[in-house]
Amino acid sequence: MADARRAQAAGARTNVRGCFRCRPRGYVWGVPLGTSIFLIAVGAILRYAVKTSVSGIEITTVGLILMIVGVLGLLLSLLWMIMWSPRRGATRERVVERDPYEEPPRTH
Repeated sequence: MADARRAQAAGARTNVRGCFRCRPRGYVWGVPLGTSIFLIAVGAILRYAVKTSVSGIEITTVGLILMIVGVLGLLLSLLWMIMWSPRRGATRERVVERDPYEEPPRTH
């Protein structure tokens, strides 16, 4: 029984390397993008909107660093998602041949 399930599962996977459905359960693809956008937003607020000064640290420099890290993270996330996305033209159709249905003999 387990061998049949394993064979069925192996036959169902066509492209494991770039398959979004094959990722571990609970993994969310939007987290890297959301984190990068959050860093860009916080960096922009610190760089352009905050006029407070803190001794020993430049708030505008911290904002600039956060914006740069956010943009780099956003570019890397997009690149990663594009490289691992399933290719539309490379999918193969799976054809399953079955014996034709024959009605059982009638018994009265």
